[in-house]
Formats: sequence, C-alpha cells, structure tokens
Amino acid sequence: MARTRERVNASLAQFSGTAGLPGLPELSLLATYGPPEACIKGLREVAQAGAELIQLNVLFDDARQMERLVCEVLPYV
Repeated sequence: MARTRERVNASLAQFSGTAGLPGLPELSLLATYGPPEACIKGLREVAQAGAELIQLNVLFDDARQMERLVCEVLPYV
C-alpha cells in the first residue's frame, strides 16, 4: 500500500500543479484508494459527510482503474 500511496501523492501533486513545492501535506490524505472495499468505504464516508458531488479521477493505469471502478466499486456505493 505504501507504493500506491506514493503514486497517488505524485499524481495528485502533478494534477494540482504543486509538484516540486516544498512543505506540502501528504495529498493522499485527500484521496480514496486501495482495494475495492476501502474505496467503497471511503466514498460512503464522503457521501455521509454531506458531499453533494463527488468527482472521481483515476490517476494512473487509466483504462484498468476505470474498469475496476465501474465494476468493483460504483455498484456498491
């Protein structure tokens, strides 16, 4: 899971334009990632906290991750 967290941090930093800036918090704290069960739990928590819109972006391995999201996560959220 540490490798995934590193990849999520790097992708979010690049996506947000903050790559290379010193002293930023760990961006993976803002993300839901991991096995399907962890993603389902994380998305449910965000919804229960009152989110009216949840934007999902796959950050790497786009086609594979999008397929997994659609088949293994979204039907259960």
